[in-house]
Amino acid sequence: MTIDGFTAPPALVEHARRFRAEGGTPAAPRVAATVLLLRPAGPDFEVYVIRRVAAMAFGGMYAFPGGQVDPSDSQAHLDWAGPEPVEWAGRLGLAPEAAQAVVCAAAREVFEEAGVLLAGPDPSTVVGDVSGDDWEAARQDLEAHRTGFVDLLAGRRLTLRSDLLLPWSRWITPEFEPRRFDTYFFVALLPEGQRTRDVSGEADHTMWVRPADALAAWAQRASGVTGIPAVAMQAYGYAELVVAETHRGCQLSWTTLAAIGYVESRHGSANGATLKSTGRAEPEIIGDPLDGQDGRSRILDTDRGQLDRDTVYDRAIGPMQFIPSTWQAVGADADNDGRKDPHDIDDAALAAGNYLCEGGRNMTIPGDWWGAILSYNDVRRYAQAVFDKADEYGRLSRT
Repeated sequence: MTIDGFTAPPALVEHARRFRAEGGTPAAPRVAATVLLLRPAGPDFEVYVIRRVAAMAFGGMYAFPGGQVDPSDSQAHLDWAGPEPVEWAGRLGLAPEAAQAVVCAAAREVFEEAGVLLAGPDPSTVVGDVSGDDWEAARQDLEAHRTGFVDLLAGRRLTLRSDLLLPWSRWITPEFEPRRFDTYFFVALLPEGQRTRDVSGEADHTMWVRPADALAAWAQRASGVTGIPAVAMQAYGYAELVVAETHRGCQLSWTTLAAIGYVESRHGSANGATLKSTGRAEPEIIGDPLDGQDGRSRILDTDRGQLDRDTVYDRAIGPMQFIPSTWQAVGADADNDGRKDPHDIDDAALAAGNYLCEGGRNMTIPGDWWGAILSYNDVRRYAQAVFDKADEYGRLSRT
């Protein structure tokens, strides 16, 4: 089974098919909350991650602090700062009581698993260092369910700072999985004066990492098994992540972008070009004139030669081979250097992702996928080549 050029693991495919064939009843997902804890790192930022112990479900995988919602939090009366539960209800699409429970769970879990407390003596302040022995004893009591989160706050006359949490996303486990979660993701900044601690018994390693560094490490690993240059791999992966937020229903995979990059320019190496460490292809890749000859389309100049150096006909440009008029419509500045550069694979990959997802396409639907690729280049042989390469990258990336 291939979805958007990504080959699902055979065991997962078989599990899904068996579940459907047997008329399985989906397990009710357990509501959970997770927090992406951030801190400044020069001009960038870092996110706090924990690696689950091998004996647990999802053992060996990195995750963010989080866990199940405690239903008792929905009716608790506590000092509360920031959006009221009724406002959180609108943000999260829940009833006010359920929204309160989810927000409380997010704050509780980040304290239990990271030792960070999003609360203060009043609605405008946050507690400082909470790593002392008395705080640790309180955290352990909370983790062992000897006390509740509301009781902990009330006992210390603290106000829950719900305004320090920013709702980010929501993921629900597929119906065929026996353990299902309906997880609400939040983002929070590490309060001044506090520090994370490796206190969770559910983790064997914790660290702060820049998302860019995590992406670069992933790109290096993926490059080793796919043969895609790491700088191009990082561009495709970053584009997938951005598009996942800007076109939430599209579900575009990096494998499709990488396949287009291969078919169009061999990942920025066509015509003797080389991808530099900056992501720029040099010398610039400029295609043949679209003059209607030798099977090429006939497209008269649309950019006065500013992008493709041809004032008579258009030419495809850059590692993703955009026509100038298309680039002018969807060009992107993925690396935030102040330029939308079609010869920079970072910019070009993100622009391609935006283009493919136009019109509300869902790339997990075969018709939408083929329609998107054929809109990129309306030649069936081209689309098949992209599909085959995307499928290959999907298989290789799972080895």
